[in-house]
Amino acid sequence: GDVAIHAQAKDKGIHGGASSTTPSKATDNAGSEFNLSAAVNYGNYSHDANAEVGKAANIVARNIGVGANVLVPFDWTFGFGFVSAEDASHTLKWLGQVGKNLASIPGANNPLSKNATGTASASASGAPVDIGGSVNYVSMENSSRAWVGDGAQLTVSADPNPDGTDSWATLLPGGANIDWLHSIAITAHTNANAFNMVGDPRLWNQATSGDAAIGGAFNYLGASNTTIAGIGSGAKVIADASKKNEVQVSAVAKDTFVSFSPIS
Repeated sequence: GDVAIHAQAKDKGIHGGASSTTPSKATDNAGSEFNLSAAVNYGNYSHDANAEVGKAANIVARNIGVGANVLVPFDWTFGFGFVSAEDASHTLKWLGQVGKNLASIPGANNPLSKNATGTASASASGAPVDIGGSVNYVSMENSSRAWVGDGAQLTVSADPNPDGTDSWATLLPGGANIDWLHSIAITAHTNANAFNMVGDPRLWNQATSGDAAIGGAFNYLGASNTTIAGIGSGAKVIADASKKNEVQVSAVAKDTFVSFSPIS
């Protein structure tokens, strides 16, 4: 039969948020001279998947797959499922076209705030001097590794598919289906997505009520991806060329990160 060694780390629906609102009922003779509001959101995430054939191991099978996946998906439709999530730029263009409609949605229920990986917003109003500041910091470290240890030997002899290819698939106990491109496949993948926002998500709503206002915002979204697939020293992979068995070693990393900083 087939042998599949597969590790997957999937983190879906990451969300962290902080908000602060400080209205003041200042009058000519009473109330605050200064109104200060601040919000800080901090998120630090780590994901690791490691699939490995041990040193000097000997595996003989129809097909052999060694795979490690790190997946951090994000709903680029922002809850509007009828929009294609395949292309983030297309979705953001769509959001820009309907952005004015978002001004009527209160901050906590705004689709940008509700769905952001990280968000921070602070507002102050009503005093002679209103001061608002927001800090949003999100960091992510992702590592996927598929490896055949030193001195190991992998041998396959699968018959070709009716179309002449040697691709195959594995159904994992959890129900996930893993596709392998070749009879011996050693693959590592990282696909990370995140949307970070700081400030007021209501793009066209800039109401002010004090004599003076000061606002500041800091928005950080950073990630480190390590994606490795390989074969150790002295290891052997044996595929039957007469049956069109092939060997694949690949490491692919992809990320889509968007930072959005509207009004603070």
